[in-house]
Amino acid sequence: MNKIVFIALGGFGIVLALVSAILLGQWSNIIQKQVNKKLVISEKSEDYDKFVAPDVPIYLKFYLFDVKNPDEIMKGGKPKVEQKGPYSFLEKRVKEVESFSKDKVTYKEVKTYHFDPETSHKSVSLNDAFTHINVPWMTVMSASFHLPGAGQGNIFRQLIPLKVPSFKAPVQMFLKHTAGELLFDTYPIEFIGDINNLLAQIKQHQVNLTNFAYFMEKNATDEGRFVVNTGSKNSKNLLAIESWKGSNKVDFWVKDSKCNNIVGTDATGFAPGIKKNSKLEIFTTDLCRSFPLERLSESEVKGISTHRYVIPAQAFYGPDKNPENKCFCIAPDKKDCNHNGLLDISSCRQFAPLVASSPMFFQADDDLFTAIDGLHERKSELHQTYLDIEPITGKVLSAYKRLQISAHLKQDYCPVPTKANVYLPLLWVEEGFSIDDELADEFKSKVTAKINKAHKARKFIVFGLVLGLLLIVACLGLFFYNKFQSGR
Repeated sequence: MNKIVFIALGGFGIVLALVSAILLGQWSNIIQKQVNKKLVISEKSEDYDKFVAPDVPIYLKFYLFDVKNPDEIMKGGKPKVEQKGPYSFLEKRVKEVESFSKDKVTYKEVKTYHFDPETSHKSVSLNDAFTHINVPWMTVMSASFHLPGAGQGNIFRQLIPLKVPSFKAPVQMFLKHTAGELLFDTYPIEFIGDINNLLAQIKQHQVNLTNFAYFMEKNATDEGRFVVNTGSKNSKNLLAIESWKGSNKVDFWVKDSKCNNIVGTDATGFAPGIKKNSKLEIFTTDLCRSFPLERLSESEVKGISTHRYVIPAQAFYGPDKNPENKCFCIAPDKKDCNHNGLLDISSCRQFAPLVASSPMFFQADDDLFTAIDGLHERKSELHQTYLDIEPITGKVLSAYKRLQISAHLKQDYCPVPTKANVYLPLLWVEEGFSIDDELADEFKSKVTAKINKAHKARKFIVFGLVLGLLLIVACLGLFFYNKFQSGR
């Protein structure tokens, strides 16, 4: 065979094998880059409407605790509670986009809630009556520890036992109201006028709150202005929160500490190209802080492969067990921070002595759970927050945020003597969604099918690599064979 033919075929084989090898090495990156371009947030992007108003049904479900033995609790007895629910509300989210600037989008997100009997427990009604702790009174007493002016809080607390008997309405530590009043509708705070008269005597600002509910002023309202990265310059920053209410920090935790930093997304989505070792974080306005996420396992949603992420237990550990959480300790008595599984949220709830945890004190210290009669068995599938994330796009296909709010009942916050010192559960909530069959099919057609086509195209590249190597081997074999024949 002609020498020139050997060189030509061998050269072609080398080029074909080399190009195929390079393409194979970069094929995943090439696919990922094409996906990334589709995910950039802009008014012209394919999924812009879904960014503004998610089309997946989201439900906010409340489980309320009815206190059965208030008198015994005040004497130091073990609290007995009964859980009722869920009281389910369909949640609608609409972003009011204000502007796009460089690689950032500014918006406010309005959330509205509508009671949904079909997804609520069949035996519940918003007219159900509950015996519950007097959170407004506890908030006033807790806030007195933060009154400006030396000794003003002490003066206020010393006056309380003297003035309470003369209040127009008796102050009771346990009240009775309906589920609707406790959640959104509010009930009147009967003692507020007397408290304001007392505050005026010590020249302190008056309280302008006349009604109360756990989620008052949360329906048909926004949670402040967000500035979020669009991913147009760097897809790794997609959906990252740049600022909330005009700042990239909050001021609820220890001053100038990293605990005040706002990092991560709002948990509705993440940057594409998630790996098994990717570090993800979310910021939640409910708890006024950011949380790390930890990959738990592989998962699947409607036939789509996902990664399941959870908030790790150590995120709620006390400083003794997790020193990084020291800057979340804002309690006057630092011993109150040593409970693992609790987060003191009083600083972001107008000093109400409230703590957040997983429902049923899941992954919290056992003594918190055993201190209450009537709590249900703790189970990860019912009480753990998780997100199922499709790794190529970073889209969240299923997510359930589960959160319990409890009140710290102790003498400091009571108008009458009490031996109680317990974290009394008020309610827990589950906010979440999972895509339905229609949305899963849409995702598969837009993303999965295209990726599968790309993977099929990869077979041709593999064929090119094999063909190139065969040409190289064949040419080398023929070359040495001819050389051997000519030398005989």
